[in-house]
Amino acid sequence: TISEGSLDQRIRVDGGSSELLDLSQVLNESFDQLEKNILRERQFTSNASHELRTPITAILTATQSKPNTLEDYRDRLSSCAKSARSMRQLAGHLLELSRYDSGKTELQREPTDLDILIDRCIQEIRPIADQKSIRIQSELEPVQAEVHAVGISQVVTNLLNNAVSYTDSGGEIHLRLTEAEGQIEIAVRDNGSGIAEDDLPNLFDRFYRGDKSRSDHGSGHYGLRLAISWESARLHHGELTEESKSGEGSIFTFRLPQ
Repeated sequence: TISEGSLDQRIRVDGGSSELLDLSQVLNESFDQLEKNILRERQFTSNASHELRTPITAILTATQSKPNTLEDYRDRLSSCAKSARSMRQLAGHLLELSRYDSGKTELQREPTDLDILIDRCIQEIRPIADQKSIRIQSELEPVQAEVHAVGISQVVTNLLNNAVSYTDSGGEIHLRLTEAEGQIEIAVRDNGSGIAEDDLPNLFDRFYRGDKSRSDHGSGHYGLRLAISWESARLHHGELTEESKSGEGSIFTFRLPQ
């Protein structure tokens, strides 16, 4: 019955020998996990298709009629290029998550000065923050650890990007790097709009976006940055957590073992 598509079916457990009872419970737990994975994959495919539909439609719309002027022609080319860049960024995110799901992603660790690495991430994001007159402050202890430098950079950059996106003009972002008792902690705090309580449980879900008003394809806000960051934290045997209140800003903390 399950193989024919009824994923919610389970073996009835109503007593019997302890061996059969234990086996039934183990099988039911396996079916629970199987159903969860299949439904997640279906939802992921549906969301990816939905996200790709918007830039594809934009390209088709721009090319289905003849331009009236040279300026119109240029505008349409620019629109197509913007949509193509959006699709490329989304494809990159999907490919990365696919590698995580395959279980074949291996971290090439190397001794890294995290304070220097994080400072580079800040310098990369600073021009974007400057456009909104957002100030980025940092408090970076000298910390060296064996990590996957690209993965750490990606997490920090994603968290900074997220903070800039949800902080209003004139706001402030503070990044802190500390180490204590064999644990490294990277915290990114902002005084932005914060996250509604109802959104917190789903924050690291793929394609989840709490504030739909800020979910435009041109900015690359697909609801994947935090999901990718969470996966990277997991591969480092660490964790990514959040604290937030709507209207009071957010704190995202990435903890990993030395």
